[in-house]
Amino acid sequence: MDEKKLMCPFCGAHMTLRHSGYLMLREKKLTSEEFLAAELYLCPACRYLAWFAPPTPIENFEEEKRLLEKTQNPVKRFEILFADYSVKQLQKVINGRDYLPEAKEAAQKLLSKKGE
Repeated sequence: MDEKKLMCPFCGAHMTLRHSGYLMLREKKLTSEEFLAAELYLCPACRYLAWFAPPTPIENFEEEKRLLEKTQNPVKRFEILFADYSVKQLQKVINGRDYLPEAKEAAQKLLSKKGE
């Protein structure tokens, strides 16, 4: 869910993200089935609470594909493609001979962001 676009269905105020991660379903056993991925939004005006499942891998892939199709700048396109790369993978792109200059520039930008 996009935090900027989420409006309270009761009072129309902008809702804010209060929790993103996992919620424990029970108190005693701690197995992987006892946790549920969730995003909780709260309306600051009327205290309405909305609970959403985070995007699935397919939804994330479709969003990435949409962003790639929309982006004309080749460096930005490579930044989107390399967003999940590790530092080691980004270094490999920067030092590799078979990569385009735009790919190397994108990898350098992402590496500098990770170093901050």
